Formats: sequence, C-alpha cells, structure tokens
Amino acid sequence: MGYSIMTPFEEEKQQKMLKFLAEHFKSLNGLTGEKKYVYLRGPTDDLSYGADEEKFVIGFDYSGSDFDRAYAHRMCTWMALMDGKRKSFEGRDLPFIIYDGCEDIAVVQKKISKSIDHTVVDEDGFYPLERDMAMLPIESAEFSRINSIMKTELQRLTEKYKALK
Repeated sequence: MGYSIMTPFEEEKQQKMLKFLAEHFKSLNGLTGEKKYVYLRGPTDDLSYGADEEKFVIGFDYSGSDFDRAYAHRMCTWMALMDGKRKSFEGRDLPFIIYDGCEDIAVVQKKISKSIDHTVVDEDGFYPLERDMAMLPIESAEFSRINSIMKTELQRLTEKYKALK
C-alpha cells in the first residue's frame, strides 16, 4: 500500500481499542453496501509505515485518495479522541495521529496556532469531506451521502465505546 495513518496509544489502551474494533468496526463497503472501496487495509497494529517512536499504534494502510483515505483518517481522529496517546504541541497536551510514521498531527476541537499541524474535528472525530477532498471530481450529493454515513458511524462507535468506560 502507499500510505499509512495511525493513532498511538499506551499499551493497555491499544489492547482495549483493538478488542473493541474487532467487535464493532465496519468497513466503508459494509457501511455503504457497495464493493468499490478496496484501497484500505485495517484497522491493524501492523502498518506498512510504522511509527518509529511509538510502539503501540492502530491504523490503516491505503493507496487511494478517495473515500477510503477519508474514512481511515476519520477513524484515526476518532481513536485519538477516545483513548489515544497525547503529546505536547507548543505546550498544549493534545491527542494526535501520525501520517506515514513520521508526521504528527494534533487532533483538536477548535482551531489553534497555524504553526501546529492540526485537524479540527467534532466530538466524534468527524470533519467534512470537502475540507480535504474538494479537488476531486466528485458530485456534491456524493460528498453529502458519504459525510452522513461516516458521521453516523463515528457517532455509533462513540456511543458504544463510551459505554465501556
């Protein structure tokens, strides 16, 4: 595969999340009822481009820039918010994801300093597709449909995960 996106964890939280995902994760094909999303592998703790400094990660390998990529990124921001490891970004203790094993991206719920690479998400780790896929030749109705599917799935996972705590 071409790229990896992952969420780092403390060991016990990684094991809890892996168990949860084994029971509750649904692929994008499973959510849409279609068979066209084939460029995604995961969730897994065995990634093509692992994080050198983080031993306990869960993420996805992907080779496309379509909705597979978007779903992988949103699943990782969701995991980061739920139980992911945190680190300091300019003195702010924030959850984060790692792109291709080397680029740390803070996950926040409101915009912060331009000097920090970050993704602004809602309480379920969701952000609209148009923010990172506007350059693709995709109908706006398809963006709306997939946005709705992903948002609903992240809400379902949030509800189930928080019930475990």
